[in-house]
Amino acid sequence: MRKTGKFLLTWALVAAMSIPMTVGAAELPTSASEGQTEEGLSEVQGDSQMGSETIPDEESSRDDVQDGEQTTEDVKAPEETLPSEMPKEESEMPEEPAAAEEESETPEEPAAAEEESEAPEEPAAAEEESETPEEPAAAEEERPETPEEPAAAEEEKPEGTENPDVSQTMDGANEEEAGQENTENTEEPSRISDEIEEIEGLTLIEEKVITDDEILVQANRHGTISVNPLMYDRTYSNKTLIPLTFTLRSFGDTLDEYRITIYRGDSKSKGEPVARKVGTFSSEVGEKELTFEWNTEDVEKYKEGTYTIECIALYETKKVVDGKTTYVEHESSNEAFQVTLEDYKTVATRNFVRRLYTTALNRQAEKDGLQNWTDRLVKKEITGGEAVRGFILSREFANRNLSDSEYVDVLYQTLFDRASDAKGKNNWLDALNNGMSRTYVLKGFVDGAEFHALCNSYEINRGTIKVTENRDKNRGVTGFVWRFYEVALGRKPDIAGLNDWTGKLVDKKSSPEDVGRGFIFSAEVRNKNLSNSDFVKLLYQTFLNREYDEAGLSDWVGRLENGERRENVFRGFSRSKEFSDIKASFGL
Repeated sequence: MRKTGKFLLTWALVAAMSIPMTVGAAELPTSASEGQTEEGLSEVQGDSQMGSETIPDEESSRDDVQDGEQTTEDVKAPEETLPSEMPKEESEMPEEPAAAEEESETPEEPAAAEEESEAPEEPAAAEEESETPEEPAAAEEERPETPEEPAAAEEEKPEGTENPDVSQTMDGANEEEAGQENTENTEEPSRISDEIEEIEGLTLIEEKVITDDEILVQANRHGTISVNPLMYDRTYSNKTLIPLTFTLRSFGDTLDEYRITIYRGDSKSKGEPVARKVGTFSSEVGEKELTFEWNTEDVEKYKEGTYTIECIALYETKKVVDGKTTYVEHESSNEAFQVTLEDYKTVATRNFVRRLYTTALNRQAEKDGLQNWTDRLVKKEITGGEAVRGFILSREFANRNLSDSEYVDVLYQTLFDRASDAKGKNNWLDALNNGMSRTYVLKGFVDGAEFHALCNSYEINRGTIKVTENRDKNRGVTGFVWRFYEVALGRKPDIAGLNDWTGKLVDKKSSPEDVGRGFIFSAEVRNKNLSNSDFVKLLYQTFLNREYDEAGLSDWVGRLENGERRENVFRGFSRSKEFSDIKASFGL
């Protein structure tokens, strides 16, 4: 039945092609064309039933068509309607007859499908003459929702009967849909590594290539990352830049990845990550040493405590399950270690104390002593100046038996962090040579601007130190008294006597003249049994600060020889202008 219907349709189309197309037929309204098409199809269907018994087979019908023999008695469709109806029908609904041929074996549906396959010139002519090119696209949108069925119908068409324009259009549409579907099915999912974000805090500052011949013979392996063992269990200060060194071994796969992550807490109680660096391995086979800088300047983020540093090398493999592609991560190496961050003030204080051990005591600090001094400074139980005093005035320091010159040099290095300058050193040596104690000189360094700056660099309160001896309370007073010891008594002062006389002057219990009288009429001078001439010469040296002149000496000795008391001669010298100048030179 199907072959008979195709044969009759062929005769109908050949008859229609023999009638010239008119502009009026091409421009028939849509409603009229649809009506005529249904009428023409009904007549063709009737003829196909009437002539089914007289057609021997499909091959003979094709030969008849090629020879141009037409029997108009067998085709009873109106000649004026077929040329305009058939192109219109194919331009509007090209796929429906093919779909119908798949679903039903009725003779009418194969006839409609055959119109598409065995009339290759008609659709092209219709497209050229039609002024509404949008209609074929609209018809294409009305295709069945299952695009496989038209494709199957086209596969069943006999060779040489396909409409080239229609088939190419259909093939292009199907290929486009298939391409879109294939794209959707093969779309790569995002890699796991793409979802891992870096967290600021680690910066690569140095990259060094390491030669390793052994690695060159290894293949089919993935990159690894290892830790410099010297970093294990180290203690660092926050508010600093900490260098971290790792070794990367690459086997040339640039898809291999490493991650360095820093967590707050130890390995058993890791908290949220605070820093992370993500990188890929080199395409070159070999080893590299990478040094990263860990920025811990944000002391609110990096509080003192334990931190875990984890370094992992990974690679991903693709896995397809039920048509769905996913990536699976694998670790090629994993290493973690702990470090301790201390508050930068504590670390700075410890370094300050460590300096005192090395510069003042000339040795390394013992653990207990270092911890004790550090704790006292951190808790503000003592100031920086008091800590220095404890080291400089210690028995251990005294046992070094340093000269005054060496002592001053140590103070420059310990408190000013530099070598001494000649002018400054001479000034401090002069103070020591005129009765001031080493504590007084130490206080001068502690109160200096340079030590203040040094303490600030260690976040330490400088403070000051107290002097307890009277001789250290006023350098001028001490120098004045010291001079009486040297000139009047001819010796260096004893510390007790020096403190006694300077205390009287500082407390204003005695005047400078009283101090002079005390030395001149002291038992030590009386025991020398000085003659009148020697007594007057001593007064010249002590109160006028010069050698006697002959006229003056003769005058004062003559007075003594004539019964003048030594007390009256003393007042003549102590009230002189020269002695007033001496007092003024000491600030008295």
